Amino acid sequence: MRLKAKNKLITFASLALTLAVVLGACGDRLLEVEFENTPDGNFDALWHEFDRYYALFDVRHVNWDSLYAVYRPRIDEGSTNAELYEVMTGLLSHLQDEHVKLYAQGFPRYKSGSEKDYLLFSDSDPDSFYSDRTALWLTALNVYLDSVYVSATEFGQPSGFSGYGGINPDMTTLSLGYMIFYHFALSDPPVAYFNAAIKSFRDCDGVILDMRVNGGGSTGTSDALINRFADKDREYIIDRYRNGPGHSNYTDSQIDSLHPTDNALDDIPVVVLTGRFTASAAEDFTLGAMVLPLATVAGDTTKGVLGGVVKKVLPNGWEFTLSSNLCLSIDGVCYEGIGIPPDIHVIASRAEVDAGRDAVIDRAIELLESAVR
Repeated sequence: MRLKAKNKLITFASLALTLAVVLGACGDRLLEVEFENTPDGNFDALWHEFDRYYALFDVRHVNWDSLYAVYRPRIDEGSTNAELYEVMTGLLSHLQDEHVKLYAQGFPRYKSGSEKDYLLFSDSDPDSFYSDRTALWLTALNVYLDSVYVSATEFGQPSGFSGYGGINPDMTTLSLGYMIFYHFALSDPPVAYFNAAIKSFRDCDGVILDMRVNGGGSTGTSDALINRFADKDREYIIDRYRNGPGHSNYTDSQIDSLHPTDNALDDIPVVVLTGRFTASAAEDFTLGAMVLPLATVAGDTTKGVLGGVVKKVLPNGWEFTLSSNLCLSIDGVCYEGIGIPPDIHVIASRAEVDAGRDAVIDRAIELLESAVR
């Protein structure tokens, strides 16, 4: 199982052994390097660990050596923490990778890349994401669902994780199930919740799975869901991990496969809804849907932040994360930084959603009606 956000801290003294287990590394022995707990020592530690273990320099088109020459002279042993934070975040900003984060005590959590570069609706503005997400959620659950709406909180899951129900019969002549997700960030897959949803969808003509505002989390959760719609074992992802000093040194390809559960809904059409905020484990889920014969992906292109994450700690106690592997579709396509395009491209507008209509859900209903006829 690959985790999108691994919580284990890795110290530099035990780095070689730990990474060999976490990343499944093989080939050249991973380096074991210690750094002084000084401003310049911490900068060198950060730069070195990315240089040695970050998997996406080529994909992100970043010349890491050139950036060292630019940023290293800005730090010396007399630099303040504020100066160190500014230089580190400046360095990491060039990656434009939202899996890259810096957690520095006394400073805002930093994430490379900006959500303001993405829009949920055709008439969104860069500052409206949170209100847009709430509007989408409320219209989906309050307008499109029949009177039966089941919240994941009823199964002991976090508030706002997910909800499901049946599409209002005023919207279609079919019996359609609908399920929406804010994230997959759970420590364990919500087996009871997923099983209850699958049971409720058993007699449906089709199912809509809405991932448009799903920012990711654990692939244990995404795998547990997509496997409940798989018809048979199917390969769907290729992983390659950094393994060696060169930025293009990787392990051999590791293949991830779908494995249908005993209660899988493998004989009804499914439409997966994606958008520019569909990220990480939700994009893994999308890659899984792409190999299923009865699944269609509709909506907008995903964010393009795939692969696994490793968290580490600097000598001064600051923590950071880096992308540890290159994730490809089963046909060898890398969607990192560009996103996964849908089979059917359609985007809703905020004005329409506020008025109680969602063009993406409407299109999904049309697709399922055509599939059933």
